[in-house]
Amino acid sequence: MTVKHKAKMRFTEYRAEYHLMSPSGGANDLSMMYWNGEYHAFYGLLETYPMGWEKCWGHASSPDLLHWTHHPPCLKQPPRESGKHATWTGFVFENNGIPTAMFTKVHPQEHWLATSRDTITWDMYEGNPVIAAPPPELGKIDVFRDDDVWKEDGVWLLGIGSGLPGKGGAVLLYESDDLINWKYLHPLFVGPTFDTEMFECPDFFKLGDKHVMIVSVNHNKRGCNAYFTGTYENRRFTSENEGFLSVPGSCFYAARTVLAPDGRRILIGWIPYDWGRDFGWIAGWSGAFSIPCEMSVAPDGSVRSEPVKEVEELRAESYDFSGIALEAGQQKILDGPEGRQLEIIMQPNSESEAGIVLCANPEDSILREFTKIGINGKTLIIDRSQSTQFYRENIPGKRKDEFPLPESKGPVELRIFLDNSIIEIFVNNSRFWVGHIFPFMEESRLTGIYAGGGKAKFENLKIWQINPSGCNFGGQF
Repeated sequence: MTVKHKAKMRFTEYRAEYHLMSPSGGANDLSMMYWNGEYHAFYGLLETYPMGWEKCWGHASSPDLLHWTHHPPCLKQPPRESGKHATWTGFVFENNGIPTAMFTKVHPQEHWLATSRDTITWDMYEGNPVIAAPPPELGKIDVFRDDDVWKEDGVWLLGIGSGLPGKGGAVLLYESDDLINWKYLHPLFVGPTFDTEMFECPDFFKLGDKHVMIVSVNHNKRGCNAYFTGTYENRRFTSENEGFLSVPGSCFYAARTVLAPDGRRILIGWIPYDWGRDFGWIAGWSGAFSIPCEMSVAPDGSVRSEPVKEVEELRAESYDFSGIALEAGQQKILDGPEGRQLEIIMQPNSESEAGIVLCANPEDSILREFTKIGINGKTLIIDRSQSTQFYRENIPGKRKDEFPLPESKGPVELRIFLDNSIIEIFVNNSRFWVGHIFPFMEESRLTGIYAGGGKAKFENLKIWQINPSGCNFGGQF
C-alpha cells in the first residue's frame, strides 16, 4: 500500500495574492493557450509536495490575465505499475477548435498526446507515446523534454528541449501531418553551453520582423531564461542577438508565452521559492507565476517585457510623492502607503545611493525589519540583509545584491511590484529582477525612502495599494 503525504499548508502570510498561484502543492513550469474567450494556464503540479515526483497538471483560467478561476488538476499519472508516473512540461494549443496537449512523460522521457472538449477533462491518445525516444543518430541524449508546437504551411512542427554532447544546448525539430506520426528533421537551434549542455522549456515564435527563441538554462549555478533573436529560414533558426529575460540569480524560470487575441505576445514565468527544503516541508506549498508581460524586440535586437496594461486595473489607493527630497543619510517613513501589496514607480536622483524601503518596522526610530531597493549611479542595489529578524540565515535570499543597470540615454525609472513575499523589479519598464522577502513581524508593513551619502530628490515617486480581490478564486481540490 502506498501512503501519500500532503503537508498542511502553513506560512500562508507569504502566499502571493495577485500573482497566479496553485491553491495547494508545489507548482512549476507552465504552458498557456487562449481558447473560448479565456486564457488557460496549465502548470506542473506536485500534489504531494514536497514528497514524490508524481506530477500532474494544475489548471486555471482567466478572462483578463488577472482574475483566475482554479479547476481540478488534470492529466494525472496512470497507475505506477505502468511505469509512467509523472506528467512533465508540455504545450497546449488549439487544433480545429479542439484543445490539444503535447507533453513529456517520465520515466523514460516520452512524448504523449491528449485532447479535450472543455479543457477540464482530457482524453489520452490510445497509441501513446507518439515519440518514444530521441533520434538514435544523435547518440546518447540525456535531456529530451518540454514540447513547443506550432503550425507552418499546413504542417505541424514540434520543438523539444535537449542538448548535443560536445556542442551545446539544442532544440530538436520534428514535423507531422496529424500530430501522431512524427518525423525528426534536424536541430532547429544549437546554442551556448552555459553551465550544462541542456535547454529546457523552449518557446519559438515571430515577434515583429524577428524570430525569438526562449530557453531555460542553468547559468552560474542558477536557473534563468535566455533569449535569442534572429532569422528563421529553411526551418533553422540563426541567432543574431542574445541575452536574459531577467538578471541571472533571479527567481524566474521556465518562461513561456501565449498569443493574445489582439496580437500581443504575453510572457509569464515560474517563480520558484528560494527557501530551503526544510521550509518547503513546513509550508506544504511552493511556486507562483509572474506578472504577465507584453514582449517586444528593441531596435538593438534585445528583448523587452513590460507589465501588461491590464495590471493597472488592480490599482486602488494612490499616493504621489514626486519632488520629495532627503538630506544625506536621511530615511523617512511615508505617510499613507503601507501593507504588502504595492506597485511603485520611482526615479531617484542622487550623487549617491537612494531608493525605497519596503516592509519596514520602525521601533524607537530604528528599523527592525526592512528591505531596501535603490540606485547608486549605474548600479541597482537590492538589500535584503535585514528583511527578516526571525529566520536569520535560513533564508537563502537574505543578503545584499548589486546588479549593473542596462545602458540608458536618460534617467533610470524603477517599477516595483510587491505581493507579500514576491518582489518583481522592472527597469525602464522592462523586466529585470524577481525575488523574495519573508518579513516575520506583523508590524513590518510600512513604506519609506532613504538617501545614502548624498542628497537625493525623487523626481517621480508614485505608489499604489493593490486590490487583489478575486485574483485567485478557488480552493484546494
